[in-house]
Amino acid sequence: MNKPFLLDTNILIYFFEGYRVAGSLIETIQCNVSLVTYIELLSNPYTNEKKRGLIIDFLLGTTVIQTNPTICEYAANIRLNYNLKTPDAIIAATAKYSDFPLITADKKLFQIKEIEIIKFLKK
Repeated sequence: MNKPFLLDTNILIYFFEGYRVAGSLIETIQCNVSLVTYIELLSNPYTNEKKRGLIIDFLLGTTVIQTNPTICEYAANIRLNYNLKTPDAIIAATAKYSDFPLITADKKLFQIKEIEIIKFLKK
């Protein structure tokens, strides 16, 4: 499976916490992340320097999709329509803009109709 997907931050947190199912998924897909996910991963206060280095190395091998005015407009509409926090709305809007399915474990995002959601179960 070499189709491109957008990964929500929670998927990568599971991956870096050692969940095998997340690792297996990441090994089989083309990984893309929103700029928000990039920031969230690097700003986690509980991440030690070794793990931070692993995160940076991983992110260098992904495509980080930058925000732009179109993503911002999509995010504003998604935020208003689904009552989401701004970071979640930006991640969803990035999936819409890039036309990539969003892989997430965040149940609040499952309701978004404008994008394809792949529900992730960490078990």
